Amino acid sequence: MTGGLLRSCAVLTAAIALALAACEAAPGATPDGGAGAARDGGRAKDGGRDGGRDAADAAAAKAPPFAPVPGAAAGPVWLLSRSHGLLEIDAAGKRTPIPIVDARVLAVGTLTDGQTIVVESKGLRKIVGKVAHKVHAFGERMAADVEDGARILPGPNGAISVLGAKRLWLGGKPGWKGTGRSAVASVARDRMADADTAGTPVAWGIDSDGALRLQNGDGWDLVPGLGPGLLVRNAVLEIAAAASGGLLVLREDGLYRLAGRSEPPTLLVALTASKGAHLAVSSSGVVAVRDPSGKVTIVAPTGEIATPEATVGEPFAVDDLGRVWSAGEGAVTLVSPAGAPVKLPRTADVADLAGIAVTGAGPPKDRVAR
Repeated sequence: MTGGLLRSCAVLTAAIALALAACEAAPGATPDGGAGAARDGGRAKDGGRDGGRDAADAAAAKAPPFAPVPGAAAGPVWLLSRSHGLLEIDAAGKRTPIPIVDARVLAVGTLTDGQTIVVESKGLRKIVGKVAHKVHAFGERMAADVEDGARILPGPNGAISVLGAKRLWLGGKPGWKGTGRSAVASVARDRMADADTAGTPVAWGIDSDGALRLQNGDGWDLVPGLGPGLLVRNAVLEIAAAASGGLLVLREDGLYRLAGRSEPPTLLVALTASKGAHLAVSSSGVVAVRDPSGKVTIVAPTGEIATPEATVGEPFAVDDLGRVWSAGEGAVTLVSPAGAPVKLPRTADVADLAGIAVTGAGPPKDRVAR
């Protein structure tokens, strides 16, 4: 009797185990009698939509947010109008017009020592308070070269060079010296270091083949590893001085940095760029890359990227918050890494702009917007 009872219990136990195994193997089977299967079935039917949303959410969660320069301090923005002179909008949003009469203004820039300089067709002016003081008159040869196009190249300790249509002009005593630049089409000067104590600048240029060259007296030496781009991909498209010294190099596959004259390039961030792109760099190293269509990529010093929907015009500048200030349609537009663009009040003194320069984080948005 006892043996029969034990055999019956063993058979019953085996049957229960087989039933449980079958439940575990069956698709959609759950201990809650099918409720879980219904929920899973609902997700499966809706999987295309929910799956795409989940993937997008996961990608967004992995992508780091754009990080502006920590503790970036507000500063002025300078808007240079061909027809109305210079307008300063200071850190508090106060607007100060600075007339520049009887002159063809070409560019505005802030030097490493904080001076603001305007290049006009016949010389340089330094901004002191509400006055644009003439500080240097160009000779005939330099005036003719600069007249065709000018760009300010700040150097260390307030030094300055001016890039004309044909030459790089080096400022100093007793006067300005023009260097040959027939081999290069674009020039950038190191903001933090000179080649020697005599003030010889460290300057790089791009030649017509898309290769990077380093200035050597009146000549330009090829930089190893950044050679001609006509026969290979990744030609050098644009260069700009890095805020902390050295050079930023834009190639087809990304943004690179050269720390000095003999340093190898290091990739800061991978991105796709095309010929005709331009760079702007903030006081503390935020970079804006504008492509020929006006689309902009904003790169934080720590490598995060923002690609706003809004387009930007030319001229343009970027501040330490990653906001791009640009001209277009008679107004100045402020494009942030995220959020809608903001337009400054449309006034005559922000029309017909020849140049924009901004210091630090620029003026607060609520002080300049309509």
